[in-house]
Amino acid sequence: MIGLWGCLTVAGLLLAGCSFKPGGSASDHADASGGGPVEPDAGPTIDGGSLGPDAAPPGPDAEPIVPVLLETLIVPASGEVVPSDTTLSTSASYTLIASGTLVARTEEGNYTADADYVWADDLPGVRLDSFDGVDLGLAVDDTVVDGTRSPDWGAFSSSHSYTFVMGGTGATLTAQFHDPNYDNGNSGSLTLEIWGPP
Repeated sequence: MIGLWGCLTVAGLLLAGCSFKPGGSASDHADASGGGPVEPDAGPTIDGGSLGPDAAPPGPDAEPIVPVLLETLIVPASGEVVPSDTTLSTSASYTLIASGTLVARTEEGNYTADADYVWADDLPGVRLDSFDGVDLGLAVDDTVVDGTRSPDWGAFSSSHSYTFVMGGTGATLTAQFHDPNYDNGNSGSLTLEIWGPP
């Protein structure tokens, strides 16, 4: 009787290494595969080893790259093409921030524009994104003044600040204010910031 109950230790119950065969002994109890006695210290393994940690713990996660201000361009209302000094690497993304307002025309009343919209000063709630067939606003890498302009800066911002993310091209970029007529009283400038990896 002692042989039977002696087999029912806590470890024996957890490993299910004992059977209730009358008269049997601990050495009679093989594992289900018939491969020999159950080893009480055996347990599941990870990567062929014990339950302990892998030999080489993983290193800390890499720190995220924090963008820095690489360059600030001043883009005049005159239509001058302004090149950057910064070359935008093809292996990185860059955030462009356009901000400010300028005077777009004065001959037909005073009009103000930002990077994507133009409006009459006496009707500030009526905003247009094109005028006389030209998609008026701040263009990047687009020097053809016509009905389409790149980029599309998105919905109107009352702060007149807009953001656009672009992949690097392996070259510098150009910025230009698009307007159908630069000789009707344009003045002032917009600001374009280039943010990217240090």
